[in-house]
Amino acid sequence: MNEPRWMLASTSFKNIAIFAGGIDQSGKVMHVVESYHSEIGTWKTRPCLIKPWKLSSGVFMDGKFYVIGGQS
Repeated sequence: MNEPRWMLASTSFKNIAIFAGGIDQSGKVMHVVESYHSEIGTWKTRPCLIKPWKLSSGVFMDGKFYVIGGQS
């Protein structure tokens, strides 16, 4: 993970896992979204959330990644 964090939204689809928001090591709520491709072992930064978010859930639906619930 390029920006380590916890209390984030995550989900996976086939060989890709996506991680969004969360809290960094200093306690700052984040808006960063990253994906991990398990077959090639690489991380990629994705478009950020509209605002920083924590304690949420992530889901793939109709080919899209959604972040639901949580706190700003």
